[in-house]
Amino acid sequence: MRALFAVLAIAALVLIRLGDPPTPTVTIAEVAPQPVNDPHPVIARSTTAVATAQPPTPTNSGSTWVSPDGVWTLTYPQDWFVAPAGTDRWNLTSFAPGASEGGPLDDGEFKVTLTIESNGSNLSTDDLLKSYCDGMGDPEVTIQDCSKVSYTGDIWAWAVGHDDVYGGATDMVSGIVAGGKIYQLGAIVPDGPHESTGLAEVRGIMESSRID
Repeated sequence: MRALFAVLAIAALVLIRLGDPPTPTVTIAEVAPQPVNDPHPVIARSTTAVATAQPPTPTNSGSTWVSPDGVWTLTYPQDWFVAPAGTDRWNLTSFAPGASEGGPLDDGEFKVTLTIESNGSNLSTDDLLKSYCDGMGDPEVTIQDCSKVSYTGDIWAWAVGHDDVYGGATDMVSGIVAGGKIYQLGAIVPDGPHESTGLAEVRGIMESSRID
C-alpha cells in the first residue's frame, strides 16, 4: 500500500500509510516560521516543469464529525463514510469501508485519514510544516507546495504532492499541534476524470476543521 504522510510523535516522525504499516523514524530539524498563505494555493503536478492548474472550489456540506476528546470538529460530504481505523485513527471515504482495502484506490474513490497523536507536547505546528516540506515521509511523493494555512481562525501546516505509483494520485496532508496533541488529516485522490471532484471534497473537509 502507498506510504502517505509523516506524523510527528515526541521528537520523531512516524510514517502514516493507508493500511497498517511499519513505522520508520526521521529526526526533526529546527524550523523557521513560515508566512501564512491563503488555504490551498494553486496546485501544479509534475516531476519537472509543469503548467499551473486552478484548484476546484471546495465543498464541505454534509455530516459533522467530532473527535472523542471534543476538541476537533469537521464536516464531510453526506454520502461519505466514517469508520475507526485503529487507536485515535479514523478513515473518511467516498466508498463503503473495506471496499478498496488491500490495493490502490481507483478513480472516483477518495480517502481522508484522521489521526490524533497525544505525544505532541514538545512539538509545534512549525515542526509539522517542516516534516511536510521535507517530503511527507515518502520518497515517492513529489512535493508541489507546503505552507501555513488558516482554517476557521486556526493556523495549520499543509502540503500537497503527487505520487506516480499505482497510476498516480494527489496526496494532501494538514496538521496542527494544540494542547499537546497533534491533529492531522492525510488524503489521497487518484488521477482521473473524477479527480477535480475529489480535490474539492478533500479541501472542503480540511477547511471545515475547527479546534476548540
